[in-house]
Amino acid sequence: MMRKSNLSSRLLLLMLLLSGLPASAQEQMLPLRFNPKAEAGYAAAVRSPLALPFVDDFSYDGPGPDPQRWINRQAYVNPFYAINPPSIGVATLDGLDAFGYPYDTTSFKLNVIGGADTLTSQPLLLGLLTPADSLYLSFFYQAGGLSDFPNTSFFNSSNYGIPYGDSLVLEFKDAGGVWRKVWAADGVTAPTPFVQVLVAIKSPAFFHNDFQFRFRNYANLIGQYDCWHIDFVRLDKNRSAANDVLNDAAMQYAPSSLLKNYRTMPWKQFYAYQNKERASQIYSSIRINRNQPTNITTQLAAVDQATGQQIHLSPQNAYNLPALSSTPVQHSGFALPNLSADTVVIKTKFFLIPGFSGDLVADNDTAYGETVFSNVLAYDDGSAEAVYRLLGSPASLALRFVLNTPDTLRGMQIYFPRTDADLNNQLINLFVWKSLVPEDSLLRDELIFPAYGAGRDGFVFYRFSRPLYIQDTFYIGWQQVSLLTDMKIDVGFDRNDTAMQHLFYNVSGAWQNSQLPGAIMVRAVVGDDIPFGVGMPGEAACPDVRIVPNPATEAVQVQVPLGGSWSVVDLQGRCLMRQELTAGRTILDVSQLPAGSYVVLIGQGREQKYIRKKLIIAR
Repeated sequence: MMRKSNLSSRLLLLMLLLSGLPASAQEQMLPLRFNPKAEAGYAAAVRSPLALPFVDDFSYDGPGPDPQRWINRQAYVNPFYAINPPSIGVATLDGLDAFGYPYDTTSFKLNVIGGADTLTSQPLLLGLLTPADSLYLSFFYQAGGLSDFPNTSFFNSSNYGIPYGDSLVLEFKDAGGVWRKVWAADGVTAPTPFVQVLVAIKSPAFFHNDFQFRFRNYANLIGQYDCWHIDFVRLDKNRSAANDVLNDAAMQYAPSSLLKNYRTMPWKQFYAYQNKERASQIYSSIRINRNQPTNITTQLAAVDQATGQQIHLSPQNAYNLPALSSTPVQHSGFALPNLSADTVVIKTKFFLIPGFSGDLVADNDTAYGETVFSNVLAYDDGSAEAVYRLLGSPASLALRFVLNTPDTLRGMQIYFPRTDADLNNQLINLFVWKSLVPEDSLLRDELIFPAYGAGRDGFVFYRFSRPLYIQDTFYIGWQQVSLLTDMKIDVGFDRNDTAMQHLFYNVSGAWQNSQLPGAIMVRAVVGDDIPFGVGMPGEAACPDVRIVPNPATEAVQVQVPLGGSWSVVDLQGRCLMRQELTAGRTILDVSQLPAGSYVVLIGQGREQKYIRKKLIIAR
């Protein structure tokens, strides 16, 4: 079954959300809780005050807002999270700071609500204007979109006098430097469409040459919760509440992938098999932000990033689009020339030519995308709008891939987001299967410590203990091993692509096909050998904690600097031994443990933070 395009997936997802499609009791799609994002030395210096008009629709590369217009970068500029935006790109406010870390890194409590992101404009020159100039600030906002929506609360909040915690607030700075609340929105019970707001600037206190406005959100502070998306911010004079329609036509989404079955794949697996692997159509969508029908012409171009060579330019397509509409548009897919290399990146550009004068923002007339050919097979687009959670232990998850020509499987990449499902107390057994029914495993790497990646949507490479020669279909995944607590592991979930037909889980002895539309962020790595030093780190070095001898036969000596606890867990997640430890050295009898591999959890400190060690019993 082919992978749906971005646009088709979004429309399918919207229908599923509206229909209230239930998930099974074992597999869940949850909001992304904690998602570190990289920071590249950004410094937002305050510049000279700006003259009107002020317009920003965030139709540019993020992750931070344009420093020419905004003085901070806590909002995340992205083209992934919104549904049916006025233009491509939004500024998302959530529970993550400017570096992508939770504002609350200690409690991990879901009911802690507080001030989170702030999006503050550069100073603006309003000193020569008066209320008679009819100034309005307008913007569009959406609660949730494809990510977690800000929900209503069962308690009252003192934040600006609004009756609940999750909220979006707009403030103006007066001549005395005091921020005044001028508008606020409460949480919702379901994701909402975009709504435009117009706020008149009438008070004389705001007509000065250091005027600023800012958006702030109050949210759950432990991660990517309670998301508000802001688009098309505009401040200008000679406006009225009755004339709130923009004179603009805009692309809404990046062009869909050039591939039909994958988002990323090796050139070796693609070039000779283009007829089955390339998409027949390249999709996007156009938003008409005008109150009259509009003629639009579109075109699609593609460039080889390595050489800059244009490899495709489509014929123009003409459309007559209704007023205030969102319309899917498409161009035919195309064959690629032989660009054989270790990595090939095809940049695509889907652009519109407006058939009217005075288009408000020219930048949003073009949407960019890329299709990557590398040593990775992937269904996801690299952005996690949510998390996929599998409950239970033992519980297994498998993702199916199909090769067009034999290749060598080296390992897998996984994006494990930081959530309330703490990976520090979890283990997995990595698997490769030839088939699931009947179950035929090709490889089992036991007692693997899952690791968090670096940066936003950061993958970690898990090298298999040996390379596998694969001819066609294979499955990769893991078995969850519970350590002391009920097992739950979260993996990044891309809601802009659909690959659920390839995802399977097993919690009761039988494999089941996933029912959640999306693509988990698990990737197969094939091809040439991967240099050592690339991938997940080994067992963390803890020189103050030692277990000797290891392998052991009858007894072990455990050395810890502090008192704590000792637990031994087998491959099925069963706790076989548990004992308190005193500071210093403790001798423990392990003669009753059968020969094999085990995990030792050594808890230390008041919060019982666990150090994980492997223990081998050899007889």
